[in-house]
Amino acid sequence: MFFCNKIQTRKGAVVMSDNILNGNVQTLKDILAKWEEHEKTVGDVELLMSKVRSLSRDIDAVDKKTKGLIDAAVKKRKDELISGIDKSISKETDKLKKAKAERDKALAKGKAKRMQDETEVLRKDNERLRSELKGIMRANKILPFCKSKFFLALFATKGIVEIIIFIISFLITACVLPYLVFWLLPTDKPVVLAAIYSVFWTIISFVYLFINNRVKLNKWDVFKNIRLYKFKIEQNKKHIAKIKSEISKDTDEGAYDLNEFNSKIDEADRLLNDLNKQREAALSEFEKETRPAIVAEIEAPVKDERAKLAEELESARRELADKEEREKAAKVILDNYEGYLDKKLINGESLSALIRIIEEGNADNVSQAVNIYKEADKK
Repeated sequence: MFFCNKIQTRKGAVVMSDNILNGNVQTLKDILAKWEEHEKTVGDVELLMSKVRSLSRDIDAVDKKTKGLIDAAVKKRKDELISGIDKSISKETDKLKKAKAERDKALAKGKAKRMQDETEVLRKDNERLRSELKGIMRANKILPFCKSKFFLALFATKGIVEIIIFIISFLITACVLPYLVFWLLPTDKPVVLAAIYSVFWTIISFVYLFINNRVKLNKWDVFKNIRLYKFKIEQNKKHIAKIKSEISKDTDEGAYDLNEFNSKIDEADRLLNDLNKQREAALSEFEKETRPAIVAEIEAPVKDERAKLAEELESARRELADKEEREKAAKVILDNYEGYLDKKLINGESLSALIRIIEEGNADNVSQAVNIYKEADKK
């Protein structure tokens, strides 16, 4: 077999001995043999890669099928094991929910009754005050509307809230409404706007002064009395609301006779706790003993088949690694040849043609054979 050696000189120059171009027909035969070996190795690598992929798919299919059978069997056996316990848990859970709902209902009813009892005096007092207020207004021929907060804010103003109501009402009736009327009219003359404002102010002033005089001159004492009654009613309402709020927030439930419901809830809680412990114990035993038995039972029929496939896969992988190393080594040698021969000549057809040129006596070495081959290729 032909080979070349590279010798490194002290000055860094590379000196090559036995240049491949001066080689004979055996040199070309050696190169052809290396090329054929590389091509065969490449084919073997492709076949082995295909075999590895096929074996991997077969093992995955076996594992997937086995896992599916195991999961289905485990689920079925587990459901059979705990279905009875789960039914009991569901039943006791419903009982617990029902007991809690009944307790909440009884508690709400008890608090409502307590609110009724503790606010009864105040509610009756408000009924009395409303009745007396109604009688006073009827006796003085005052319309029901006149006791409203809005009316009192306009004609018997008292307090910051009523002052604000009075100001807003004045602005709306005396300022906003006249402008809206002007805006709706098909004119934009300032004199029309001034006229509208004059009419509104005249009407509003007349109506307000008329009612105000009747209230303050003829009925002022009555309206002061109305205010007093309304104040007492509002105070009672606030007191009632406060009592209800305190009862609603009260966490002491001892006054509502809930012992029967508490006993039912405690009993349901105890049974649920016991059932959950039974369920956990059953599942723990299942995972430790039953599941491994199910897995072993299902894996047994395919164990030998999978082991055989795994062994074949491992063997194919080792062979593939060996072939890949050989392919790399052969490729390195062919790459070295490309430094002397044209890359296009490193193939079976070209190398065979070069060998025939030398064997037929048309060339004495590789260099001459290459030149003759290239000249013939140009033609």
